[in-house]
Amino acid sequence: MKNLKNSVLRSLKEHGIAIITSYYDEKFCNQAIVEMEDVMAKNKNKIQAYEGEGTSGDQRIFKLENQSKCALKFKKDTFISGILQDYAPHKIDSHFILGGKLESSNGKTKNSGGGWHRDSDNIQLKAMLYLKDVDAKNGPFLFIKESKLFDLQRRNFIAGTKMMSKIRTLLGKTITTPPRYKDETINEFLNKKNLAPFEVIGKAGDVVLFDSSFIHRGKNIEFGSRFTLTNYFYGANLRTRISMQRKFGKKFISKV
Repeated sequence: MKNLKNSVLRSLKEHGIAIITSYYDEKFCNQAIVEMEDVMAKNKNKIQAYEGEGTSGDQRIFKLENQSKCALKFKKDTFISGILQDYAPHKIDSHFILGGKLESSNGKTKNSGGGWHRDSDNIQLKAMLYLKDVDAKNGPFLFIKESKLFDLQRRNFIAGTKMMSKIRTLLGKTITTPPRYKDETINEFLNKKNLAPFEVIGKAGDVVLFDSSFIHRGKNIEFGSRFTLTNYFYGANLRTRISMQRKFGKKFISKV
């Protein structure tokens, strides 16, 4: 496993992304889907669905490890966390598992996570497990390897519902959200530089490790469905835990 770890870490450091093929077997992946479907059926009020930027998104269930044995096993995987820890500039740990279900729908543009974006300007790490085979039509993950070297014009959003946002709107000011980009901006840049996003085609059981401070997105799904487990890693300190609890806590499902 040492050679595998070294090659995965090398790819992660060089490109911001690495893939471990056939890491979990078909039996595990099928069981994980069964558990996710069951948890979603029992927690319909906790299912999150992102809509924006002209797309409707996947169904998401936060803190899936509280009710799924497979998600808990994925969360506690020390081989994966060890690689990410070697990449990270500070101590990290797993904060939660996100279960994602994306299904194609006639007449609807759907993907996972909306358009092109970074999760943060600072290093942020995730491990995503494909639970079904994913080809070019099943909404594969797209990642721009070279994007750590540049930034582009970001989307500006006006306002929100809070009083300060309303005041800023009246004053004609804009609020810049965490880094998100228009398709036209990204496409123009890629064409100009003769670059192409890395399209993660894979099999059930493949694990994708990536630094989500690089620009990425989910490709629009054309056919079938995509099921994933995503392990979110943040700083291993009390301050970060409190911050993540404030940000995501209301979305978490409870233990049973």
